[in-house]
Amino acid sequence: MPLLFILFFSHCLFAQVVKPGAHDHCQNFAELAAKNVAGKDYKIEVKDRNSKILVMAFHGGFIEPGTTELARAIVGEELSYYGFEGLVDSETDEASYTSSLLHLTSSKFDEPLLMKLALAKEFCLAIHGFGGVEADFCIGGTNVDQRRQITENLSKAFPDLKSCELCCNPFNGTSLKNPVNRCLKRGVQIEISPRARKQILRDAKFRKDVAGSLRKALLVEP
Repeated sequence: MPLLFILFFSHCLFAQVVKPGAHDHCQNFAELAAKNVAGKDYKIEVKDRNSKILVMAFHGGFIEPGTTELARAIVGEELSYYGFEGLVDSETDEASYTSSLLHLTSSKFDEPLLMKLALAKEFCLAIHGFGGVEADFCIGGTNVDQRRQITENLSKAFPDLKSCELCCNPFNGTSLKNPVNRCLKRGVQIEISPRARKQILRDAKFRKDVAGSLRKALLVEP
């Protein structure tokens, strides 16, 4: 194979690698809040219940569509919830089904209410969306036991969709700066493909089934 072709092919491969936060407009939450208006550009929803489990979707709304809806289905009336929703429908990338306008990568998402809530809970579950093709459910985070249990549950419940553990580098959610790993026993992050998130939005039964599978892994009755 000609050397020139090899160099060109290698360059293309590296050019397609997307680093977390590569398209962020801000470096921390304070900067994001200063540039945007709460209630107009974004909203925060907190439900602090008598629960050891915190479910978070801080790339919700138009940022990573489908994540807010699934997270709410998981929490039901029992679990604690933190949601950050982008309210502006702009800069949406159709292929990845995400928007970078109000995206703040996980390790930079230091919103005070979320930080305080996570530190008070035993376990965190974070729902995200991504545009990768590695899997439909990429299960990351640093709670190894729950990570494996969730991967097993999703694989059994949805054999037509691919679920895998730590398979979507660099989106595996293992940074200790990630809010999902701020809980006492740390947590699990789930990155969901565009096709699965679109089904979550349009199919109430599918959304309920995914939520039920995750609640079962967390030993919460559906």
